[in-house]
Amino acid sequence: MWLPHSFIALLLAVLANGSPTNTTIDDSSSSFTFTGASGGWNTITPTSPCDICSSNPDPSLVHDGTWHDGNIRSGAGPTTGSFTFQGSAVYIFGIDQAESQPDIAFTLGSIQSVHHYTGTEQFVYNALFFSATGLAADQTYTVNWQFNVADTGVVVQAALFDYAIVTSGEEDSTTTTPAPATTGATGSSQSTTSPAVSKTHSSGSKGQTSGSWVLSPFP
Repeated sequence: MWLPHSFIALLLAVLANGSPTNTTIDDSSSSFTFTGASGGWNTITPTSPCDICSSNPDPSLVHDGTWHDGNIRSGAGPTTGSFTFQGSAVYIFGIDQAESQPDIAFTLGSIQSVHHYTGTEQFVYNALFFSATGLAADQTYTVNWQFNVADTGVVVQAALFDYAIVTSGEEDSTTTTPAPATTGATGSSQSTTSPAVSKTHSSGSKGQTSGSWVLSPFP
């Protein structure tokens, strides 16, 4: 059966675009950088626990069993970090904790957002720290963040970064936040999108971004 060249070209274009794909990237990836004053970050892995860290979440509930524990206190140098990616959307996840968490100020181009957990749970796993959607899929972006001391009365404040999810390919007109990564798995993973969050506040001036979200349980 002979097919017109125009039909073949259209079919190839559809196959090339495909559906958006979500890739989970662990905090141990080189896509993340954790910078700032000496001692500002501690790297926790199954073979390298942190004996001096005041925050001790359950490793079995953390993606790949690894996370970065960043801390700040009044008068100390800045604690900063970044995540570099290429895709149409990005979601950065961590572990929220009551009272001891600083304000985390995120910047992506003209997008600015501050995340701070105000709940009472000791640890909230798969918490969405930052997200931005509607980005050009073929461009490379860097999300930067800096800790600011929150007015909680806690002297040493800490934030725990776990992983990111990057959407590759053009998004649908209706965008939903991807479900959290399955804990215990190793390496990068891919999935389709599904709604799994409730929004508490958002801000941003380019694309779409969220500043403070809490994920619902796994679907």
